[in-house]
Amino acid sequence: MAAGVILLAFIGLALFLFGRMVYLGWKQRNVSISISDELPWVPEEAAAHVIGQVTPTMQAWRYRLASQGPTTVQFSYTYRPAWLVIPCVLFFPLGLLSLLYKKTADIIFNFVPVEGGTLVSIAGQGSPYVRGDIGATIERLSQSHRGEPAES
Repeated sequence: MAAGVILLAFIGLALFLFGRMVYLGWKQRNVSISISDELPWVPEEAAAHVIGQVTPTMQAWRYRLASQGPTTVQFSYTYRPAWLVIPCVLFFPLGLLSLLYKKTADIIFNFVPVEGGTLVSIAGQGSPYVRGDIGATIERLSQSHRGEPAES
């Protein structure tokens, strides 16, 4: 009797954790990020301004600075997909080896000189929330230097 209750509790906990991981995996799914805007500075200055504004956002989303050049910056985020729980549970204990699998999502910022400033191009993979935060930051920078009121 007690063994049946413990088994039932374990199955309930496993189902809850599986549902939670699938929900979080769906919520945090990666989408394509493609943002472009012009800024009034030369590429090196634009890179300094943008990266200074975007780095706290990227760190909040657990991205790390992977590489940085004078006109290119790359942020990377390494994670384990939510589906990894399936082989862990189904093939325990060998399924634990599946936890060695990781995926990486990269976001690359390019700063290209154009007449009158710099074209900032941002491309990569990330959650819709990351895309929204980066887009809002770039838009705020662009508006503040065009003389338009920045939205809060």
